[in-house]
Order: sequence, then C-alpha cells, then structure tokens
Amino acid sequence: MEVEFDDDGEIIWTPELEAELKQSIQDCNDGFTYEMLQDEGEGWRFKCNKCDRVADIHERPFPHKLNCPMRKF
Repeated sequence: MEVEFDDDGEIIWTPELEAELKQSIQDCNDGFTYEMLQDEGEGWRFKCNKCDRVADIHERPFPHKLNCPMRKF
C-alpha cells in the first residue's frame, strides 16, 4: 500500500493504512517476524523467527502464516 503525505509532510491515515498497520502489529505480537539472511553465493533470504522456515525474496506466500510452504532452514 502506498503512503500519502499532506503538504506538511505528515502521513495521511486512511482506514486501509490503519488496518494494514494493525495487522502488522498483530503479526509481530504473534511472533511472525523475519530476519534477512545472506547465503554465500545464493543471495538474500527471509527467515521466519516463529518457525525457522526460509524463502527467497521473490517467493510467495508473504506475509508468512503457519501453513505456508516455506522450506525449513
């Protein structure tokens, strides 16, 4: 979602933006946080801190949920 700013540089809070922020906070509270890992020769990957699964940056599904098909690290 794109963030829009007013003339003073303040964020314009839309209901959609607030909902996305609340969902992100809930995901963090549930343990769905990520680390960026750099594998030698393989580039960057995401690692879920809740289940230790990893995925390339271009892989789906993101955001990660418990039943996603990410590989175990």
